[in-house]
Amino acid sequence: MCALAFSVAHAQESKSNSDALAELASEFTQANSSLVAERFIQGEELFFSSNMVNVDIGAITAVAKNKDIYLNFDDYIAVLDLPISYDLAAQSYNGWFIEEQNTFELNLFDSTQTDGSLVAIVDNDRIVISQDEFTYIDDQLYINEKTLGSIFTLEHKFNYQKLELEFIPLGKFPLLDKLQRQNRTSRRTGNQQPSYINLPRGYEILSPQILDFQLNSIYREQNKELDSFLSLQGARDVALLHTQFSLSASDKNGFTSGRLNFSRQSPEGELFGNTGITKFEFGDVRNVRQGTGSTLAESLGFRLQNDAIGNRFDSEFINIEGDVPAGWDVELYRNGVLLSQQFNVNTGRYEFVDTPLIYGQNSFEVVLYGPQGQVRKRNINRLVDEKTSSDRPATYQVSLTKLNKTVLGLENDIFQQDLGYNFSSRVRTFIDDGFSLNFGLQSTFGGVLDSTNTNVGLSKVVFDDTLFDLNLGYNELGGVPINTSLRGNALGQSIALSYSNIDVSSKVENPSEQFSLSVEGPIKLSEKFSIPLSQTLIFSKANQREILTYSNAVGVNIGRVSMFHNLNFEKSTVDGVESDRVSGSLNFQSNFGRVFTRLSGNYSPDSDKTFDNARVNINWNPFNKLNFTFSGTKNFLDDSFFTNVSAGYLGENYRINARLGYSDLNGYDIGLNASFSLSGHTAEYQTISESAFSNTRVGAIAVRVFFDKNLNAVFDEGDTPLPNVVVEASQFHKKQTSDINGIAVIERLANNSSSDILIDRNSLPEPFLVPLAEGVSITARAGLVDHLDYPIVISSEIDGIVELESNGELESLARAKINLIDDKGRVVKQALSEYDGYYAFAGVIPGNYRIVISEIDMIKFDVVSPEVAIVGVPTTPEFITQDLRYKKRPYQQGFISQIGRFSDNKLARLFLISLKQKQPQLSVYIENDKRNKSYRVFTDFTSNEEKAQQACASLNDISIQCEVVNFKLPEIRS
Repeated sequence: MCALAFSVAHAQESKSNSDALAELASEFTQANSSLVAERFIQGEELFFSSNMVNVDIGAITAVAKNKDIYLNFDDYIAVLDLPISYDLAAQSYNGWFIEEQNTFELNLFDSTQTDGSLVAIVDNDRIVISQDEFTYIDDQLYINEKTLGSIFTLEHKFNYQKLELEFIPLGKFPLLDKLQRQNRTSRRTGNQQPSYINLPRGYEILSPQILDFQLNSIYREQNKELDSFLSLQGARDVALLHTQFSLSASDKNGFTSGRLNFSRQSPEGELFGNTGITKFEFGDVRNVRQGTGSTLAESLGFRLQNDAIGNRFDSEFINIEGDVPAGWDVELYRNGVLLSQQFNVNTGRYEFVDTPLIYGQNSFEVVLYGPQGQVRKRNINRLVDEKTSSDRPATYQVSLTKLNKTVLGLENDIFQQDLGYNFSSRVRTFIDDGFSLNFGLQSTFGGVLDSTNTNVGLSKVVFDDTLFDLNLGYNELGGVPINTSLRGNALGQSIALSYSNIDVSSKVENPSEQFSLSVEGPIKLSEKFSIPLSQTLIFSKANQREILTYSNAVGVNIGRVSMFHNLNFEKSTVDGVESDRVSGSLNFQSNFGRVFTRLSGNYSPDSDKTFDNARVNINWNPFNKLNFTFSGTKNFLDDSFFTNVSAGYLGENYRINARLGYSDLNGYDIGLNASFSLSGHTAEYQTISESAFSNTRVGAIAVRVFFDKNLNAVFDEGDTPLPNVVVEASQFHKKQTSDINGIAVIERLANNSSSDILIDRNSLPEPFLVPLAEGVSITARAGLVDHLDYPIVISSEIDGIVELESNGELESLARAKINLIDDKGRVVKQALSEYDGYYAFAGVIPGNYRIVISEIDMIKFDVVSPEVAIVGVPTTPEFITQDLRYKKRPYQQGFISQIGRFSDNKLARLFLISLKQKQPQLSVYIENDKRNKSYRVFTDFTSNEEKAQQACASLNDISIQCEVVNFKLPEIRS
């Protein structure tokens, strides 16, 4: 077992026992509720965490006023990384945003505004901020969020329940560009990224087994026999390799098909040492597709690569495949358009091989429909644009397979010829953004027909937003196959123009050729309604035959109703004789409450029968665990039909279904279907999870929550499991409650996705119990049942008053950020002082801490650092009071003769030294202006403005530029 636990700094032996918990809880709760009632004023202030493109960018203080939100302007410009600073002497904000010529100035005391309003000068335009659009709280400026949004061209999206603020730029924005550059490789969407330390999840010698079962028995009138079928899928780690297998069997023929694959991957490229290899797999694998070739069926062999995980090596085609129980239907959608369907799949695998990738976003959705009304979905996203590249200068993929052979050999007897071995390799080198070269070699040997093919290709960005691909091949017969395409965007549509030929030999007089043009994208009918549309025109010729094909796929989504129509027109010419064929399919889906309906059909207007077939499927779930399904198929070509009705029950850990069917060709049939999943766990947890849903293609984690009596972060003697505690996987939006053994199992976690694992503190049995760590994150891996020990410890609360001493008088220091720092120098908690200077840290675990206001607030409030407050938190819950007192920095009010201002201290010193060498009689000083992050060089600080003017005049006479500045001088250094 690989035990996982949190590290603990300075763990101390607990002196408490379980009998004292109830008494301590009551005492602690009473004191805590009293303080909340006395100290907090509801609705007075808010503390938002802010983000842009799902990336945390900082915290912002806000106040609620006039049923609106006012944001702290200092916090606002800080989190948005705006080059705007506050000039203490001029009492104004100055800088720029978006572009340097787009200047910004906001004077807090503009004498021209007699009504008390503020004026912001933005790119020479005056924007008046009326009195009801801003407010001051403790000398801090707060501005209405709508006003700020209009000034900086931003939209603010608030989540008041979670106190989150999302910034949405309405145009170009520097911070947005910066964040997108930093996250270009991941291109995340949707959920916020985990914020806690990610625990490494390595491969195991032997991880717990996961098995998905589907059992089906059916009695048919036609043969008066009972037939039984088994579909089995499994996953686990074996010998530090991830193993996946699938098997299909029947009572008549035994095992009929099977797949076995071993793999290991490392996003950092550290497989087999520091080799750069990111993925290695063997068993049943696919070959590496060549630029002028196609992908072959899975065969026995191995494959490795050094490119990023996810098969992004190929930006032209993608293979979408996976395991599926026998008898299921599979549909593939791209950007809301139905691309392909596979009905009644009995091979155990669905395969959409060599699916073209369009320019721009490729959002694929695979929908699997079970015969008893089950629906499973899988989403795959692939972006193809002018920045398609790799973080490695060169990437490669290599495969070696034994054609028509599999590991388990269950299908080998259907192959009549020995095709030998296939070696495929492909290398891609990136010259710069938007330009790459690739080289490939494919050789088939040792079989009935040997062949060798080489190819070279390039990808190049042209016209800034169009991708050009060219692949040239060569074989030993002198053939030169070509595959070239031009992909880009125009008028909101993704457009692709391609040409390919299959020139087997230079002696062939009429080589096969194909031209194609495709256009895909939404047709926007209104601001809120658009229709996804895909159109393709293909012209091909081969062996005296020419074929012109036009296909049109359109989707319409109106509320809960979805309709998809696919039309194909084919015109062929053979030896001068023309023939036309039109075919199409129509699909209708609706979801009204607990009724889901699928209608589909194919038609051929030019054939004897206009309609080829029609299908209907109606699934009704009157209750959460009970469903009824009616399905029927009519084949108009042979005038046959098939229909069945079924009733299914979803149990706690299984799914069972009974059906009755009738066919005019085969008579009636009666069937029973059951499916369930078993997931083992580490032996120490002594449990096996049962589920009604498949778990082999997703991850799972078992979290053991326990009271860590001795604070060593290890579940050992004396520690107590905690039942009924809620464990949450935040980014997966999943929660589970721990059982009597303190174990909560969270299943169906997306492969290679990360999530924070957190404890719902409200579910802990006592209020002073807290997690030893705020949280951790894990990365789920398909087929792995992970496990995590989550220690819970006793905590205390620290509170106090922050005061500011100025001119011998004390005043409260409001809205200061207070840091709680552990003995390793880490900020473990942060609090914001209230209007009366009150602050509080709840849930502080035993240890030694320092309490001090943040460095930024030291500058903001212009205070002198006091002696550090040291607090020791014991191993029993206590209420600790620690007041903080700061002194206002003393100032001298007067005037300076400023002769320089620098952003770097070294430059300021060099200027000072140079000036003294030229004018040794001058008294010159440097002042560190921390608020504006600059250094002033000046001379002759005086309370008399006339003297300062005279000093400047004498400096100007000797060609030294000088200006008089009204200034508070805190400290002078010469």
